[in-house]
Amino acid sequence: MTKVKQRAKKVQKVMLNWIENPRFQEIISFYSDKNLLEHLAMFKVNLTNDEAEVIHIGRMENFKNIINSGFSSYENLLYKIMDNLDLLSEKDEISLFFDRRILMHRFSHGQINDEIEFICLFNTVFRWVHCDYLLLDSKEDGCVYAYIFVFDMSDYIKKQENVKDTAIESEIDSLTGLPNRLFFRSVAPEILKKNIKKGKTTSFIHFDIENFKEFNEKYGANQGDKLLKFLGEVLSNVFKECLVSHLSQDHFMVVTSENDIIEKIEDIYSCIADFSKVEHIEVKAGIFQTKDEILDAFVASDRAKIAADSIKNRYTEKYRYFDEELVNVVTKQKYIVDNIDIAIKRKDLRVFYQPVFSTETGKLCGFEALSRWKDPKYGFLSPVDYIETLEEYRLIHKLDKFMIKSICRDIREMKNDGLNVVPVSVNLSRIDFELGDMVTYLDKCVEKYDIDKSLIHVEITESVLMENPNDLQFQIKKFQNRGFEVWMDDFGSGYSSFNVLKDFDFDMLKIDMLFMKDFESNKKAKKILAAIVEMAKTIGIKTLAEGVETQEQFEFLRTVGCDRAQGYLFGKPTPMNDEFLTFFTKTMR
Repeated sequence: MTKVKQRAKKVQKVMLNWIENPRFQEIISFYSDKNLLEHLAMFKVNLTNDEAEVIHIGRMENFKNIINSGFSSYENLLYKIMDNLDLLSEKDEISLFFDRRILMHRFSHGQINDEIEFICLFNTVFRWVHCDYLLLDSKEDGCVYAYIFVFDMSDYIKKQENVKDTAIESEIDSLTGLPNRLFFRSVAPEILKKNIKKGKTTSFIHFDIENFKEFNEKYGANQGDKLLKFLGEVLSNVFKECLVSHLSQDHFMVVTSENDIIEKIEDIYSCIADFSKVEHIEVKAGIFQTKDEILDAFVASDRAKIAADSIKNRYTEKYRYFDEELVNVVTKQKYIVDNIDIAIKRKDLRVFYQPVFSTETGKLCGFEALSRWKDPKYGFLSPVDYIETLEEYRLIHKLDKFMIKSICRDIREMKNDGLNVVPVSVNLSRIDFELGDMVTYLDKCVEKYDIDKSLIHVEITESVLMENPNDLQFQIKKFQNRGFEVWMDDFGSGYSSFNVLKDFDFDMLKIDMLFMKDFESNKKAKKILAAIVEMAKTIGIKTLAEGVETQEQFEFLRTVGCDRAQGYLFGKPTPMNDEFLTFFTKTMR
C-alpha cells in the first residue's frame, strides 16, 4: 500500500471515529438532511497561516452579518463573532475553546477533536448551540487545519426535555433545573426594585466551588455534574423563597432580602462537606448588599463575584462581603489590565536582578530576574498585585515575554561592554504554557541576541506543575532538550513537593525561604534543610536556598552541602545598570 493510500485510510478512520461520537450522532440524527444544513454552519480554518474559509452558513443570520462585514483572518473572525454574540455561558471559556494557538497546542498533543455546548441569543431568540471541531494536518502544504461545525440545536433540546417555546420555560438550566443567566437578567432587577420600595436591603450572594476544574479532571464530568446538581438542590432548599440561579459552570447566584444569610451559608458549607467522603470540597460565597435604586442589578452581581474571588485559596474563609477595600482592589486591577502594554512601552516595567552566590567559592554565580513596576499614578506596584491580576485576566504572557527579551538584551549589552556574565533565572507562569509556545519564544530571543543557552534558566513553581502535570512533563523536557536548565521554585511550600520530584526531572531545587525564616527559632528547620539537600544530592539535583540573611545561615548551608544561596545577605534586587551589579560582575572570578 502506498503512503498516499495509507494516509487517506488513516484520515478516513479518524473522521469516522469523530463522526460516530455518540453526542454528535444524537444531535444530527434528529434533523433531516435539509434541516441539518439549515441549522448548521461550517468553517475550514488553516491554523498554521491563520486563514478561515466559510463552507456553509445555514440560517444563522448573525454569522452572515459578521462575515459580510469582512475579516482578514480566523483570529479576526473569531474576535468579531465573540464581540457580537450575546453569550449566556462563560465567554472566556468559549473564546479559549476556539483559540488558534490552543487548537495548535492540542493538535501537537494528539487531541484532534472536542466539543462544547453553550447558550446564546441569535437575533434576540434564545438558542442552544453545539460546536464540534476536527483537527487534521495536510501533507501537501504541511499546515494544520480545523474543521469547525456549529449546530443550532434548540429544537432538539426542546424535544428532549419537553420544553415549550415560551420565554419562562426556555430560561431554565437543563442540568440543575434552576433559572439560568437569562432568567436572572430579567428577574433580578425587578426583585431589587420591589425590595427598595419596601425599604429592604437586597443581598446578592455569589457561590462557586473552589478548584472545580481540578475536581472535574480528577473524577470526570459525570461526577462534576452530580456536584453541580447537588449544590443547586442545597441552595434551593436553604434559600427556599429566594431567586436561586445557575449562571454557568460552578457559578450560582442567590438574590434575597433575608437577614440570616451567614447562618444559611454555614448550612450550605456543612451540606457540601457531606457530598464526598474522599475529597474535601470548598464553596466560597461573596456577598454584596444594597438599598440603592440607582445601582444596576448586574453590577451588584459582579461585585458579589469579586468578593467570592477575593477569598479563593484562603481555606479558613467561607464568605466575604464586598467592601471599600475591594472597591480599591477592583480599581487597581482594571488599571493594571488597561496599562500593561503602556507600562512596557513607557519603561515603567523594568527587570531587577538579585545575586546568587556559590557556597563553595563564596563568589557570584548567577542572578534571579524579578519584575518591578514603577507607575506614575500608584508608585511602586506590588508584584503580587499585578502578577496575580495579569494571570487572572490571562495577560501574564506579556510580562513574561518582556522579561525574557529584556534579560537576553541585558546579557548581550554586558558582553559587548566586556563584562563577565553569569546565568540568569526567570519565572514562568502556568498561563504561559496555555497561551503560547514559550520554549520557541525563548529559543528565538537567545538566537536574536546571540547568547549561550546556558545563561538562561527557567523557574517553575509547584503550583504550575499541579495544574497539568502530563503537559508540563513534556514542556520541561522540551526546554532541557533545547539546552535550558529547568529549576523547581519554592520547594517545600506545597504539600506534594516530594511527589513532584518523583515525576519530574529538575536541574535545581530552590528551597522555599520560609525555612530560613524559622532558622534561628525552630530547631527542626536545620534538620529539614539538611535532609532536603542530602535527598537532592542522592537523586542528582543541585540546591539553592532563598531568603539567606545572616552569615550564620550561609555557613550552615555551606556545611550541609547546599550549592547556592540567595538573599539580602548578598544584596537586594537591583537594576542591571546599577553600580552594585557592575561591581559584582567585574570582581567575579
